[in-house]
Amino acid sequence: MLLRSISKHVKEQNWFAVGLDFIIVIAGILIAFQITNWNETRQERAKQDVYLERLHNDFSGIRARLGTHLDHYQDAIEGSDYVLSLISADNADITAINVDDDRLLKSVVAFNSARIPPGAPATYNEMVSEGQLSGVRPIQLRDKLAEYDQLLGIVQEVSRIVVNRSILQEPIIYRHFKILSIMEAGDLSGIGFELISYDLESMRSDKELAVAVLSLRQDAMNSLGQRRFQMELIDQIIEMLDTELAA
Repeated sequence: MLLRSISKHVKEQNWFAVGLDFIIVIAGILIAFQITNWNETRQERAKQDVYLERLHNDFSGIRARLGTHLDHYQDAIEGSDYVLSLISADNADITAINVDDDRLLKSVVAFNSARIPPGAPATYNEMVSEGQLSGVRPIQLRDKLAEYDQLLGIVQEVSRIVVNRSILQEPIIYRHFKILSIMEAGDLSGIGFELISYDLESMRSDKELAVAVLSLRQDAMNSLGQRRFQMELIDQIIEMLDTELAA
């Protein structure tokens, strides 16, 4: 219809009308372009919101898991202190000490049960592989996600070292204890432990034991500090995600 009108005005040499027709054509193209651009932006924003929501869920789950790690490493530190108090007590005092078997078992189990840090959020890996990370706004959130990914690489490497060190200490720790593995429905792993016997006298005379316990305590302290730092960074990321999702 518009093309026919332009042809008619050209034949009539009505240049004002021709110019007006072209303005209408250009305006229509610009409006169509703006609508298309707006629609694409809206769709991209909706896609980003889905990613941000999934990131929120991923990090919330990781944070909950790290919370159990904090409890575990705190138990390992307290257990180390308890065992060290038993093996370093004066001979005159040791007879008056009433050994808490449950606490002793909890301590020994915590020594050699290092926690593997959760991997990177699945949504983050997906965004990286699909080139969606560059679309994350604000830039500060994108930087925090990259910072967490770098931190995770360090934590995983340190965790590998801690696990290997823990394995090396197992023969020293367990030579003084007889512990039975049992099925326990209430435990996350489904496996519990029962303390059958222990030799306090041999523990106190074993010079390697104190060194091993101190080494495990230091590893637990380092792991605890790393998990706390992870959780602080996760809290910052979740706060940013909350802000973006509420916008």
